[in-house]
Amino acid sequence: MNEERYAGLVMLKESITVESPNRTFIEGTLSGALHEVVNEGSFVFLQRAVNYLENLQEDDENLVNMEKHNQEMLKKIQKVIAEEKMTSERILQEKSDLICKIKDEINDEKEIEKVIKNYVKHWEKSTQEQLLMRLSNGLNDQNEKLKRLARDLEDEETTNESLTKYLTLACNDLTEQIARWKEQYERDLEAIEATIADLKAAKEVQSKTYRELEKEFNLRQGEMDEFLAMKAERKRREAHEKFEHDCAVRLQAWWRGLMVRRCLGQFRRRKKAAGGKESAKQKKGKGK
Repeated sequence: MNEERYAGLVMLKESITVESPNRTFIEGTLSGALHEVVNEGSFVFLQRAVNYLENLQEDDENLVNMEKHNQEMLKKIQKVIAEEKMTSERILQEKSDLICKIKDEINDEKEIEKVIKNYVKHWEKSTQEQLLMRLSNGLNDQNEKLKRLARDLEDEETTNESLTKYLTLACNDLTEQIARWKEQYERDLEAIEATIADLKAAKEVQSKTYRELEKEFNLRQGEMDEFLAMKAERKRREAHEKFEHDCAVRLQAWWRGLMVRRCLGQFRRRKKAAGGKESAKQKKGKGK
């Protein structure tokens, strides 16, 4: 087995060309492997070299994949940069348009301000003229009011004098009337006091008479109570007698009715006579 592996390594070494890029690495590896096979009879060195080559190959593949990934990321970044460039250009255009619009608005505002200044200038002039006219008219109105107030003041002074005279006369008349009413009040007060005294005396007399009558009433109250009790007892007795009389009449009527229906006592003959008349009528009926 080892001889076969050794023969294979010799053939592999002979097949390596000078143009191979990894010739030195491969020659060193094969020399170490041949030496290990001849001396120790193992392939540990060769296995390590193979593992190293596999790791190198795996690293190369990772580098290739990373390169592809970097290329894709580069494309995406270039795309994003292009989009950002287009967005920036669009925003820049919008800002430029906005600046132009603002410039136009500023120019319009300047024109409007000029128009307003002209308007204000003419408006102030017309306002001053209107104020002067209003002041002139107001001054005329005030003069008219002053004249009218002067006339009203004269009328009020005349009226005030007349009222003062009238009120003076009225006060004098009221003073005289108050004096007369005071005298009348004193006379009426004396008369009323005399009347009150007479009424008090009459009230005392009436009170005395009332007390006497009350005493007399209290004395006669017992007799009146006895009389009323006797009167009530008499009414009760009369009612009872009337009740007994009505009951006796009903009993007598019931008894008489019973005697008539049963032909008792004095009503017996009448029954026989009534029976004879009936028999005679029956005979007459048979004869017919």
